[in-house]
Amino acid sequence: METIKEKILSRIPKMTRKRGLIAIVIALALIVLIPISISLAKSGTTESMTLTHQEYEEKIVAVGLLQLEQETSITAEVSGVVQSVNGQEGDLFPAGSVILQIDDKDQGFSLEEKQAFYLDAEAQYDHLVEFEY
Repeated sequence: METIKEKILSRIPKMTRKRGLIAIVIALALIVLIPISISLAKSGTTESMTLTHQEYEEKIVAVGLLQLEQETSITAEVSGVVQSVNGQEGDLFPAGSVILQIDDKDQGFSLEEKQAFYLDAEAQYDHLVEFEY
């Protein structure tokens, strides 16, 4: 004898059974998932964030002591009034470059004076050498 379940199932085509089973699974999924998503939205556990492009600059903060690798002192061989300075403190100068220029009027006069003394001394020497004793 056939049971009631078998009689009902034999009257429903197989394709309709598959559709019904899929509909039941979807309905159960919706029944479970909808309350979960509503409770998550109400509890505030979801967050949204806007991503933007931003440049990243690395900064290093350090404490220390700077020391010169080489220090050079400059002295003038002559004295005089400075006419021009060709740079500033902290500038780099190649070897042999003119850093400052000294007014040479006094040195020029001193040179002429010394040349005159030399010529006078030379004349006196020549006079003494040629003098007959």
